[in-house]
Amino acid sequence: MPLVPKVANAYVPFQMNTDMYSAHEGLMRHGTMFEALYSPFEGNVKGSDVICK
Repeated sequence: MPLVPKVANAYVPFQMNTDMYSAHEGLMRHGTMFEALYSPFEGNVKGSDVICK
């Protein structure tokens, strides 16, 4: 990250390719092979009775 980041610019920190799923398991987990990026939504949809899991 820059010491003085500019407003409205996107900065992505460097990530190591560790803790990866196999290709098959990555497809089963909504298309990510990186364990750190897998974050399924588990909650209610606003204004609905539907619970997503």
